[in-house]
Amino acid sequence: VMVLKPDAEDEWPGPVVRLKLALAVVVMIAYAYALKPLGFLIPTALAAGILSYQIKARPLFAVLAGLGLSGGLFVIFKYALGLGLVAFPKGWF
Repeated sequence: VMVLKPDAEDEWPGPVVRLKLALAVVVMIAYAYALKPLGFLIPTALAAGILSYQIKARPLFAVLAGLGLSGGLFVIFKYALGLGLVAFPKGWF
């Protein structure tokens, strides 16, 4: 229905929102490329922290959210789901 009869008065997001969306896309693309060389924990913490900061600009909360999500998701994916994730780059340990 939305395709056949769209709203007459569309409201597109402003330039600030578009810039935030573009940054989120860049962060997710960089995250995908960083997973293999850097392991799971570092790219996930950085990406989650940046995206959390975009949602609400509280630096300490963003850092804690990034670290918490990174560690929590690693435990769930590695041990509960049995995925073959590498925590850190292979040369570190």
